Amino acid sequence: MKTSSPPSMPLLQAILIVLLWCSCRERYDENFITPDTGFLVVEGFINNGNTPTVIRLSRTIKLTDATAEEMEEGATVFIESDDNARFPLRETGPGIYTGDPINLTAGKKYRLLIQAKGKEYISAYSSIRTTPAIDSISWQRESQGVRLYVHTQDPSGEARHFQWKYEDTWETNAPFSSELRYVYDNAGKVESVWFHPNGQADAPPRRCWQQAISRSLLIGTTEHLDQSVVFLPLYAISNGSPKLSVMYSTLVKQYSISKAAYNFLLRMKKNSEQLGSIFDAQPSELIGNIRCSSDPSEPVIGFVEVTQEQTKRIFLTAADVGGWQYVFPGCEPAIVDNIGDSILKNSINMGLVPGAPYQSVPEPPPIKIITFTAYRPACVDCTLSGGSTLKPIFWP
Repeated sequence: MKTSSPPSMPLLQAILIVLLWCSCRERYDENFITPDTGFLVVEGFINNGNTPTVIRLSRTIKLTDATAEEMEEGATVFIESDDNARFPLRETGPGIYTGDPINLTAGKKYRLLIQAKGKEYISAYSSIRTTPAIDSISWQRESQGVRLYVHTQDPSGEARHFQWKYEDTWETNAPFSSELRYVYDNAGKVESVWFHPNGQADAPPRRCWQQAISRSLLIGTTEHLDQSVVFLPLYAISNGSPKLSVMYSTLVKQYSISKAAYNFLLRMKKNSEQLGSIFDAQPSELIGNIRCSSDPSEPVIGFVEVTQEQTKRIFLTAADVGGWQYVFPGCEPAIVDNIGDSILKNSINMGLVPGAPYQSVPEPPPIKIITFTAYRPACVDCTLSGGSTLKPIFWP
């Protein structure tokens, strides 16, 4: 009778590791009650200097709900000093409250006062913090794309904890032009293609710009270093990204924050990495220096203090980084005869629009178009890919 031999020692160890790993996994269950309105989430700083204060207000959602932002609209927001001077913020977008640049008085303390949904919320008074200037923003070409770095230092050693944000802007060009348009007869049937009446003025735009803001927490500390010197990778642009198809620019914003603010953001970052993003539902322990003065039992999420915003902008082009080779997706051309039936079948019914190049022969009036090239609309109109034709004022 044949018997099986006992498992080898490495196999027993592997089974034991798997069993231990499975037994240690715990399901996270929400053990607190979230009100129907959600908890208030406050993001931003009170800026001292030449840049406006921007505060973002939203509400949490339940951990069991689908991920979606719920912006807090219609709130009243003030910056308030410890001698009761007030500076109002105005709502410049859903849940976005902006105050004019103000030079705050040294030696005084300031806080944020919010009135929303019949309740009042206040942050702890904060002294004014000074942020060192950004020395430089550098980049490095890597196999996976381009990585950007921030360089800064504070010889005084007072600034030890930092947060960064960035605003990306990039130029995108539709790969093909559209010099032609469909021509219809009185019955609404397509006859042919011909040039736009006012030339390029009527043609779909090819040159656009897109913008995006940072959506992740970027923090760092020099607490354990002899000197407060920062050389930190901020983020990366992956190969194939349209951001470097033509020209790219980023405006990096730097803030000096307190150790308490850093620890709060660090906890938020850890929770965000576990749950999805900083705008997803958050566990209850993310309570900072803001409280509901009209209902002290209500948790509020956020940490607001007074600091200074320092910025630096850089530009990069596809030629600078070398070998980017961005390819606009889905622009396979279709060659169409300039005949009504062919246009309807091979262009209009396929959701395509006429573009260039086209084949023509001299014939009064000046030419006759024989065939033309048709494309997906986004291939000739940059606005259909999310771009804007409004050129940023800082663009070269």
